[in-house]
Amino acid sequence: MEKSNSLVKATSQFAECVVLISASHDGKENVMPATWCVPVSHYPTMILVNISPERYTHDMVKKSKEFGANLLAEGQVGLSRFAGGCSGEDKEKLKMGEFEVFGGEKIRAPLIKGCVANLECKVVNEVKAGDHTIFVGQVLNFYHDELKRPLVLFRGGYHKLGPSMGGY
Repeated sequence: MEKSNSLVKATSQFAECVVLISASHDGKENVMPATWCVPVSHYPTMILVNISPERYTHDMVKKSKEFGANLLAEGQVGLSRFAGGCSGEDKEKLKMGEFEVFGGEKIRAPLIKGCVANLECKVVNEVKAGDHTIFVGQVLNFYHDELKRPLVLFRGGYHKLGPSMGGY
């Protein structure tokens, strides 16, 4: 095994679902890609997302105390690239025609159509961790499509999930 000189490279060794975080505050909406988004509790159901304070979406989530977690499907690479390619401060990404959205039942933030799953979350805790803020969100409502497969990020590239190797 080769030793890496880059500790940042260590985090790219995790295979992660690609998630678009959607947020709404003061009449504005935004979406950003986030791969640091994971479950943290079954009861109550909670997830966490790590967002840099430098991101426009960070303040929207912090102020609104809610967010949508939209787990992208294999065919949605373009949405991830588009969402990450510009800042919501400069462009209203959700109004540029790339995204099809729908309204959830529990939060104001829009949700992205065509995903493996969409989770409506209420922020129940936030913790500063290094150069990011960890937002813990309680899942209030969700939608999912069992026929779709998730888009995965591994070593800086997008991948399809391979065939099952059996249960655990």
